[in-house]
Amino acid sequence: EVYNPIDSMKGAGKWSGDYVKDKKNFVSVRDGAKDNRILFFIHFEEKGGDCRGELKGEAELIRPGVARYTAAGDPCSLELTFTSSKITIQELQGCGNYRGIRCFFNSSYPKKAVPKKKKSATKK
Repeated sequence: EVYNPIDSMKGAGKWSGDYVKDKKNFVSVRDGAKDNRILFFIHFEEKGGDCRGELKGEAELIRPGVARYTAAGDPCSLELTFTSSKITIQELQGCGNYRGIRCFFNSSYPKKAVPKKKKSATKK
């Protein structure tokens, strides 16, 4: 089982939610400290578990539907592109500290549907 460190955080923003291929390949996005920022957690396992990657961070929305992750002192840079139905991750440079040497963060994940709240029946 994979531990998701941000799954219980507030997620009311436009792009917040879970983007899931399966229980070992997913991206969680939550609201950042400011309106132009998002928190994210990426976990993937490919090639029968031989290729794994994981990264938690904060990205800045650089234009509508596109966020970029960079951190001071870290060469890793990712671009996260959102549509209404999926997120696409593109590794721009140097994220080898967070993944296996023969795999990359480049992938798309479909957005997980949010269950609709049922209206409770009221008794008189």
